[in-house]
Amino acid sequence: MPIGKDKTGCVANMPKSMTGTLDDPRISEAGRSFLVGLLTQLSDQQIHDLFEVARFTRRQPDTSVDGWVAAFKRKREQLASRACVS
Repeated sequence: MPIGKDKTGCVANMPKSMTGTLDDPRISEAGRSFLVGLLTQLSDQQIHDLFEVARFTRRQPDTSVDGWVAAFKRKREQLASRACVS
């Protein structure tokens, strides 16, 4: 699933859930840049440990922690390669 609603810009692809309040929120360039700065500080081991301790493989036994790490890194790269300009 893509991170953005469209191929460019910064409207998140996050439809409202039954109990949630966000519905495809707009993200500012400052917010995107800040988040990317934080996410890029995480080492591969830290990302691995996050998914390990969260027990993601218990929710989806057919997946691996390494698969979740790879997906996280792809999403982080997608976010880093965007620019949020009006």
